[in-house]
Amino acid sequence: MRIGSLVRLKIPCLNSKIDDIGIVFHIYDADNSEDKVYMIIFENGNYDGFSVRDAKEFTRYIGQSDIIDGYTFTSAIKLNMDYEAGVFAYDLLKAEVITLERTHPLVDPILNI
Repeated sequence: MRIGSLVRLKIPCLNSKIDDIGIVFHIYDADNSEDKVYMIIFENGNYDGFSVRDAKEFTRYIGQSDIIDGYTFTSAIKLNMDYEAGVFAYDLLKAEVITLERTHPLVDPILNI
């Protein structure tokens, strides 16, 4: 996955339901590991970090979006403000996800999910 990757939840978490949409907004290296952590924000504004293993277990990759191209995560406070301001444009993302799912089911080339 990379910044802008769209996912759907496979199991409920973070007060989100199965099939809720999320988007990767930040990626960083895990402490004391070669693993990456994918920060994903969901439709309800809740967010968390997912290791590669957790991403495979909890999410299903849908495809890529350019809606947040150029977005830089700086803090949790700013992220919440950006969510409230509509930066993540979930109405547009939902339409994009539906189109992606209808036209070409994808497997994430990095996570192979």
